[in-house]
Formats: sequence, structure tokens, C-alpha cells
Amino acid sequence: MSGEEYSYIYSGVCCILSIVMMIVWIFVIVWVYKDAEKRGKSGVLWAIIVFFLGIIGLIIWLVVRPKQTAGAGYGPPVQSYQAPYQAPPGGYAPSGQAPPSQAPLSYVPSVQVYKEKEIIREIVKIPCKYCGTLVDQNAVRCPSCNAPLK
Repeated sequence: MSGEEYSYIYSGVCCILSIVMMIVWIFVIVWVYKDAEKRGKSGVLWAIIVFFLGIIGLIIWLVVRPKQTAGAGYGPPVQSYQAPYQAPPGGYAPSGQAPPSQAPLSYVPSVQVYKEKEIIREIVKIPCKYCGTLVDQNAVRCPSCNAPLK
């Protein structure tokens, strides 16, 4: 093999290595973006910093990034709280807990909590007086028996 053939092989290997390194670096930038968003920081800003500063930007991100709490996904972690049973006035039983035997089971609300962009709202369902189907507390008519609720 002549020196010219070696230069072609060397050029091809360098080209392939350059492409592989570029693909790996794109994956690193995407990872920094997702990691910053998951930790509540600006993913776009950190992706730009890592893109322009290279390995120095990656090291800076690894040093300054906040700690991740256990079980954290996207956004701040939501902690569940199970309060001990306390019978409300009137003897109603909260959802998911059996009422004491002396409390009447005339009203069992079903509560669902949804988290939408830091706004938490409660949907309370009450039983229909006529058929017992659980309906939204703001409903005017029962969807099952069509009886007026208010």
C-alpha cells in the first residue's frame, strides 16, 4: 500500500469518528436539557450553555445542578397524606375509609384531586337521593335516573 492509500483510510476513519462524536454530543445536550427540566431549571438555557462551552459547560452543569428528591419526576414532587379517621359533623364517612358502626352511612363523598399546572381542585361526588349513583356535587340532574338533585 502506498502512502496515498493510507491517507484515504485515515481520512475515512477520521470522518466516521467525527460523525460518531457529533451524535454522542447531541445525546449529551438532550440529556442535559431533560435533566435540567426535571430538576426545575431552564433546560433550553443549559442546553445552549453546554452546546457553546462543550465539556466545560457539561462539567459546570454537573457541579451546579440541584439535588433530585426521591421519586421526583417532572415538576415538584407531590406527597400524599393519609389523615387519621375523624367523623365529620353529621356522621358522614370520607371516601376510602369505613365509617364507625355508630355513624349512619347516609352520605359517602368520593373525592378526586387533580394537579393541573400547580392548581389543585377537588371534585366531590355525592350519592343521588333516589337511585344512589355517585354524581358530581354541582350536577343539576342525576345522569342515571334523571332525577333533580337540587
